Amino acid sequence: MKLMASRQLNVKNVLVRNAKTLKNITGKMNSMEPRNTREHIITLQGHVTGVKRELYHIKKQQEQTHEHIEKTVKKIDWILGLIIAGLAFFASKAFVGF
Repeated sequence: MKLMASRQLNVKNVLVRNAKTLKNITGKMNSMEPRNTREHIITLQGHVTGVKRELYHIKKQQEQTHEHIEKTVKKIDWILGLIIAGLAFFASKAFVGF
């Protein structure tokens, strides 16, 4: 029983330690709080540049996705053209046989 109780305590200690390190990893505990207006402005500029960077990547990804879709549409149109041409060929051969 004592071994089981000590093992449970150890597990709780590990969980508490892991929770603390997770808070440190996410930046909640280690992040510095701005002390004056200048530091607030600097942090806001950092956030704005991060958002600009993310918007740039999203726009670039959207353009690339659009290009890939256009290529796929061209291929599908070409394949459908072949199918329609093949069906027309076989239909003409069927009517010639009558």
